Amino acid sequence: VLAEVSLRAGNVERAEELLALIEHYKDSISEPMQAALEYLRGEAYRQKGEKQKAVNIWQRLSKGKDDYYRVRAGLALTRLLDQEGKISNDKVIDRLERLRYAWRGDELEAQVNYWLGSAYFKKKMFVKGLGIMRDAAEIAGDTALGRRITADMSKTFTDLYMGEDLKNISALDAVALYEQFSELSPSGKEGDLLVRRLAEHLVRADLLDRAAKLLKRQVEHHLQGEELVKVGKRLAVIYLLDKKPQKALRTLGRVMEAVRRLPEEKRTDKQFKELSLLRAKALAQEERYSQALALLKNLKGRDVNALRADISWQAGYWQDAALALGDMIIDRNLAAAKKLTEEQASLILNRAVALSLANDRIELANMRKKFGGSMAKTSKARQFEIITRARRNSILADRKTLLSVVSEVDLFKDFLDSYQAESAGDK
Repeated sequence: VLAEVSLRAGNVERAEELLALIEHYKDSISEPMQAALEYLRGEAYRQKGEKQKAVNIWQRLSKGKDDYYRVRAGLALTRLLDQEGKISNDKVIDRLERLRYAWRGDELEAQVNYWLGSAYFKKKMFVKGLGIMRDAAEIAGDTALGRRITADMSKTFTDLYMGEDLKNISALDAVALYEQFSELSPSGKEGDLLVRRLAEHLVRADLLDRAAKLLKRQVEHHLQGEELVKVGKRLAVIYLLDKKPQKALRTLGRVMEAVRRLPEEKRTDKQFKELSLLRAKALAQEERYSQALALLKNLKGRDVNALRADISWQAGYWQDAALALGDMIIDRNLAAAKKLTEEQASLILNRAVALSLANDRIELANMRKKFGGSMAKTSKARQFEIITRARRNSILADRKTLLSVVSEVDLFKDFLDSYQAESAGDK
């Protein structure tokens, strides 16, 4: 025991003096004592840099009769070979998995599980690694080893959700891991940010309902002030993406109250504009189109024009839709574009449809003259040609036929997506 204490303190000279005393009685000591002597000799060699001697001793001992020191030597040997780069991480896992059940119930089992969990972390198998680490922590209890294991688990858990590795884990695995090991989540602002990063991971996987539940808890119970406003707006966006306008409106009401409580210098026109846009989108999803458009009446900007076009299109207000789509075309300066993208061509085609449904033949002729050449080079050329040419019959006169020519697009999508980009960059 004294020799091991000395080795743990790095006092190899003192340890070897004690081991020499034991050597004097080697022939009369029990086999477990002989195994302990051999094991500590190996550790002394390792600390002196004579690593091959340590390997030779531990290899022999790992095949010996004493169960305790067979496992202990196997663990020490595996760690040494791993540190020296002599075996792969997969080989480390294979060796430690075999040792895992060879000795049960005390600190040695906890040590084996600890290093096995660490090896699974290196392999990016976080679910399995944390499960094994948890077993190790329960065995070690409130000891120095137990506290070390818990600290490593917390760091690995936090690094996973706050780092790039989160992208490589399926959203379902990520949320299941969080729910299983939520006690490892850091407290305070870092913990709140971790939850938000997980929520964004779920949004990218279209698990909108589960993402909303995570953020709803923060908005209702944890956050206040500017943080409540920011996260509350993101929650409202997720509800809108999930086509749940009533929940979005309730959330926006809470956010508006929080904005009004902010210091005057924090209550910006931009905030009120964003909230109005989101509220208008929610009202439109409830088919309250007139109320939605009324909210936008005195607002200006690209986002406003996009939402006005989106709502007017959904409502079948074709003259309003044509005007708003025209503003969008001006916003994007498409008249000067040498080559149109698919999205730009769709925007121009949609305006042509709206003008036709509004029976505005004069503006339709202007569209044909202005964009005919550039549209001819796109995949929408045929549709644009048919819709904008002088009408000779009533084939395209009805709404259903016209709308079948183009696919509906979410003209407000860029605005909603901007919240995801903003949240993902929030570190």
